[in-house]
Amino acid sequence: MANLAFLRRPERIGREEWLRTWLEEHTQVAIDTQSTTAYTQHVVVRALTADAPVIDGIVEEVFPVEAATDLGVFFDARGDDARMAANIEAMTASTGRFLDDGTVDAVPTGRYVMGVPGAGV
Repeated sequence: MANLAFLRRPERIGREEWLRTWLEEHTQVAIDTQSTTAYTQHVVVRALTADAPVIDGIVEEVFPVEAATDLGVFFDARGDDARMAANIEAMTASTGRFLDDGTVDAVPTGRYVMGVPGAGV
């Protein structure tokens, strides 16, 4: 399972502080509290069209497929409700420092390895 998250910087925080909080402080929290198998961050520098939505960052997160239907798996706490609650609390506290409710659009996707017959891929 892969998620794409489109982030918007709240007006209450400057761009440099927002980037520092997201890229330097939050990243490890996200990795530690979720069953992330891949985590890629993209800083949006500018819009390419005049009518593009305001997006400040894009995150690609990859999880085990079971995370799509099991919060315990998603929050790296399969079968451990106390750990899941602690991970949710840590993640919520971290995101609250640089994101406001309603400023993230998340799109669940899939990831597939494609090969070309005879190419050894």
